[in-house]
Amino acid sequence: MQIPFKKGLFLNITSRNKSKWAKDIENLSNFQFLDFIEIWIEEIDLNTDEIAWLKQKLSPYEIIIHAPFINLSLISIQKSINEATINILKKSIDIGEQLNAKIITMHGGSFPLFLKQPAVKRIFVINFQQLINYADNKIEITIENTSIKKNTQISYPVLLNELSDIQSSIPNINFTLDVGHCIQNNDKFVNFLLKNKKYIKNIHLHNAIKNGTAHFGFNKKGDLKLKNFMDSLKNINYSNFLSLEILGEQDIKKSWELLLKSL
Repeated sequence: MQIPFKKGLFLNITSRNKSKWAKDIENLSNFQFLDFIEIWIEEIDLNTDEIAWLKQKLSPYEIIIHAPFINLSLISIQKSINEATINILKKSIDIGEQLNAKIITMHGGSFPLFLKQPAVKRIFVINFQQLINYADNKIEITIENTSIKKNTQISYPVLLNELSDIQSSIPNINFTLDVGHCIQNNDKFVNFLLKNKKYIKNIHLHNAIKNGTAHFGFNKKGDLKLKNFMDSLKNINYSNFLSLEILGEQDIKKSWELLLKSL
């Protein structure tokens, strides 16, 4: 199948349950034309043998990494939380390098309601730059846009103009564009994709509803226009990674089939 970009699925490492890893990896063989695996490593304390085992089992595929994000933040007003997050994300960079991963996607986390946006950006830039420096071009780091959550804590970055604003302070920053989150946020992603093609290293694709839910399959009713989006990628000759970030085995299987049909 001659298309310029690479198609992949997630492998979730959220525990030390190696038998579950093996079962999930075995299931990957059911997906035709699978180019790469995006490993979400929420269980960060993997030992050398476990990392070597994963590398060997996934040798048919290219590997990219989704860093831990649960309960983490690079933009907390609590400095100790930011420092702990940086240390955990450094561990994920180390694992990515051992797996010969191409890129690693990160979240910014959330900040308290009373903190103003310029201060949020300032904290983020300082902390994210540390991670870029730590990776030292051995693995490319990307920041992902997330969905809007506004209560006592607010996610960041969410909107695409926030990514552009960050880029004004970190010109060499790279992005993971989450299209489903853009749909949830009613954010216009096609122009952003066109303008930032060289900086977008990965795309997370899932169905979503404007101002509603996300991460469900293309086989269900939502606001993603799959064929139109695939045509947009072809038109700009997008050549990096595209991951299906969909929940539920049946939705993943049906969505993979629909993805291949749309190409």
